[in-house]
Amino acid sequence: MELTGANSSRASRISSRIGVLGGTFDPVHNGHIGIATAAFNVLELTSVLFVPADRPWMKESGTGSSVSSIGHRIAMVELAIQDREGFELSTVDADRGRPSYSVDTISDLREVFGHASELFLILGADALEELPRWRDPGRL
Repeated sequence: MELTGANSSRASRISSRIGVLGGTFDPVHNGHIGIATAAFNVLELTSVLFVPADRPWMKESGTGSSVSSIGHRIAMVELAIQDREGFELSTVDADRGRPSYSVDTISDLREVFGHASELFLILGADALEELPRWRDPGRL
């Protein structure tokens, strides 16, 4: 898993408070930056990871939704967060190469950062409304 950003070394500290903002990011927009900034400040996070979904399960073929390539969406996120303290890109979902589920993302990040770090799943109102439809929401 790759981490990039203005402060990627800070996320590797033991006992970090890490926000996780997953999404399609097609495109990344001010709403994403705003909710990440609010969470970073209010929750006193060490970092916020932006995790573009490689193959978002809710937008898989047959749903009528078209998604830009993961490479383009990663590049958009990199540009949007490049000068923002504490914001980092994680390619954990892109590296997986299968449909992206938040429960798998959190599990993979837990392995990377260990149990000494606290993970905070950051959701917008639109995602929160859909949470009951997600895979294994009780584990989140």
